[in-house]
Amino acid sequence: MSEQRLRRYGPRPYDDHPPFSYPDYRSTILRAPDNDLVSVDQTLTETTGPGPAWSEVNGEDADLATNAGTGDAAIGERIIVTGQVLDEEGLPLPSTLIEIWQANACGRYLHHEDAFDAPLDPNFLGVGRCLTDEEGVYRFTTIKPGASPWNNHPNAWRPAHIHFSLLGPSLGSRLVTQMYFPDDPLLGMDPMLNSIPAHAQPRLLAAYDHDVTEDHRALGYRWDIVVRGSAATPIEGEERMRGQTPSQTVGRYYSMSLGLPGENTMVPEDAPGRIRIEGKVLDGEGTQVEDALVEIWQSDPEGHYRHPNDRGSVSGPFTGYGRAGTDTETGLYWFETSKPGPVPDPEGGLQAPHAAVIVQARGMLNPLFTRLYFSDEAEANNGDLVLGKVPPGRRNTLVAKLQDGSDPPRYRFDIRLQGGDETVFFDF
Repeated sequence: MSEQRLRRYGPRPYDDHPPFSYPDYRSTILRAPDNDLVSVDQTLTETTGPGPAWSEVNGEDADLATNAGTGDAAIGERIIVTGQVLDEEGLPLPSTLIEIWQANACGRYLHHEDAFDAPLDPNFLGVGRCLTDEEGVYRFTTIKPGASPWNNHPNAWRPAHIHFSLLGPSLGSRLVTQMYFPDDPLLGMDPMLNSIPAHAQPRLLAAYDHDVTEDHRALGYRWDIVVRGSAATPIEGEERMRGQTPSQTVGRYYSMSLGLPGENTMVPEDAPGRIRIEGKVLDGEGTQVEDALVEIWQSDPEGHYRHPNDRGSVSGPFTGYGRAGTDTETGLYWFETSKPGPVPDPEGGLQAPHAAVIVQARGMLNPLFTRLYFSDEAEANNGDLVLGKVPPGRRNTLVAKLQDGSDPPRYRFDIRLQGGDETVFFDF
């Protein structure tokens, strides 16, 4: 059994984030859950995460103006974007992996599905990544993106924005959002930004900072990001609790930076206990979602997480984190991994083998958190603390079905965002 240090996280302030359904953003209509989220206890699964374990970053990755590797600089207004990643208590979060993706100066993404006829820049990939330093500081050099058209409504244009993905110390701090620029005339017309309560919208606006600006090189913008923090109560008289940075959709073009080939192959072919997990993400009409991102976080076969809060020993390179996009033809996502072992629960028992699952897609303004259990672990499932909080008639939506005659063992786990057999999603 793992020796654990369970750091509990405070409740998610839904008044600071967009709703799941916002009809002005039309894609939310069939991708927002009909059922309320099921509240569950925070366990080692929810209070750990891939940030400290899963991150190999080259220092050159953070310069989008030059990281295309062509030897020539990207075209457009060069900018520097920097800031701190903090929790709600104002404490910096070091070693947080930040990934960004964006359109070029003409508003076009380097993605096969972007049909906008604006020019492409051969010297601009539009993706970058970095790790925050000991003070939680990140820094990117890039090109200011142009406005981009989309099909939400007639003459619809997205304001200039940069997508941000943060992998911090736990599932509770997972954030995908967007950064906008001040004084953009399109801000007031944008359903994605306007889905956020008015008091929280300014938290997504970067501020021009002349101290960041570099002479004859780039204009500077500062944008701090606040993610979910601990459940600590602020000291009376101290205004340390900060409002969270609101969530935004992962969008259509996340695969420029996220869900890359190989990130769903979590173990080698000869790994003991190797299994395959696959399934589809389905909307409210049962149509496969072809632009979903599915992430999993799990223990190793001995029931240990690769995380400082779990002092168990994880052998080999296994990180426990994987992510996969749904295939545009088959609609399938898949992972090859090792079957997780049982991990402790807060009451001194053991949880059934499971993987935490995060689902995001175009039309989803907030990530959805769920779990995947295994049909051949029925006895353990019956005693699981978290599964026991789920109404009995809905527990089957969290159980991956073992397929007959497959080698390695293959489990099917379809995720239904809405409808009569909607997957149970959690609030923790």
